[in-house]
Amino acid sequence: EGIFYPRAPMLFLEHVRHLTIRDVTLEKSAFWTVHLVGCRDVLISGIRILNNLRMANCDGIDPDHCQNVRIEGCHIECADDCIVFKNTAAAMQYGPCENIVVTGCTLTSTSAAIKFGSESEALFRGFLIENCIISHTNRAISLQLRDKGSIENVIFQNICICTRLFKKEVFWGQAEPIAITVLRRKPETQVGTIRNIRFRDIMCESENGILIYGEEPGLIENIRF
Repeated sequence: EGIFYPRAPMLFLEHVRHLTIRDVTLEKSAFWTVHLVGCRDVLISGIRILNNLRMANCDGIDPDHCQNVRIEGCHIECADDCIVFKNTAAAMQYGPCENIVVTGCTLTSTSAAIKFGSESEALFRGFLIENCIISHTNRAISLQLRDKGSIENVIFQNICICTRLFKKEVFWGQAEPIAITVLRRKPETQVGTIRNIRFRDIMCESENGILIYGEEPGLIENIRF
């Protein structure tokens, strides 16, 4: 039911170079389905992830401190984030999360379909997310900065979004098609910035609006729709 810890990811791959995951179906994961830590030159193509839409924390694909990643032609259904980029504190030796392309995916989530964070201890830079369809999802695109890293130079284009409000009082979203937030994890946290983000040809049908919120001026800049 999602309350027991620790739970193991279905696939955990650390410090792998030239990694390909292709044409497989992964089902009913009890935790993160594909967790990649410090991997380089990754191709994930044509996979299906079919998880229980009521199981907490069963993310789809979690590139964590990874570089040069292509995720293409995948279908993901899960009760947490479908594709979520992370920079966790435990893997800082692997550097930033950067140079990543997501294209041609269909995504359904009771959390966020595409997410940055909230684990954001290092830099996210150089992303292209395009030609995707997001449906029946609680929050479609989420840039959630809570730590000292920054998110910069990201393009979202040619994306169809349909969100629905599952419940009003939840921290993982309220049907926003796009949510960009900078909030310190703790009062003493040194937080980074979100800048240079482009949204092009995004079609949204949603039960809420777009949210952009920084807890103080200057933390979010140069966002263009």
